[in-house]
Amino acid sequence: MTADQIRCLQPELAALSAFFRPCFKRSASFGHWERYIVGLITDLKRKSIERIALATGVAVRTLRDFLRISRGITSGPTRSCVSWSWTFTVRKKRSA
Repeated sequence: MTADQIRCLQPELAALSAFFRPCFKRSASFGHWERYIVGLITDLKRKSIERIALATGVAVRTLRDFLRISRGITSGPTRSCVSWSWTFTVRKKRSA
């Protein structure tokens, strides 16, 4: 998706974000998750953490650490949100 297409989806992205907001205790973590989701739907050729971080304006190490730490969470709402994101990514890659 291009930046213009993402802007057109802003209301839907806001609704999705609002649905998952209770999953995160810290607003910084929620912001990283939002940027990760936006990175997944952009038209980047490769959806690596580095490319997503650079495209969405977050430090690569910060996004990498967020995903690494989130992956280590074995239960609870944050784990559910990040798991949903990874599932979305895998399905998108398989359908491409």
